[in-house]
Amino acid sequence: MPAKSLRRLTEKIVRGIFFLEDNAFLEANHSIEFYALTDEGAGPIKEFLDRFGREYARGPGIVVRRAVAADQPMGALFEINVWGQFKMYASVGPREP
Repeated sequence: MPAKSLRRLTEKIVRGIFFLEDNAFLEANHSIEFYALTDEGAGPIKEFLDRFGREYARGPGIVVRRAVAADQPMGALFEINVWGQFKMYASVGPREP
């Protein structure tokens, strides 16, 4: 699957969870950063999600974990697991001026 498609899928999932859980749209003043990391490289993110994350799962295909920043409600970290075959990570935060 092309990297551009994975980024777009990640962005769609992240935006969807913000809308469903927080009834909020991610506006242009926020950015979604996509990361394709190994388990070792994602260690700090996984630890944070283990401590503060919540899991969202619908059926066997996609499982998402999200942890929202306490000091920034529209800031979050995501882990997206697709069919247990690969994981994608994303962060959401204010866009740099």
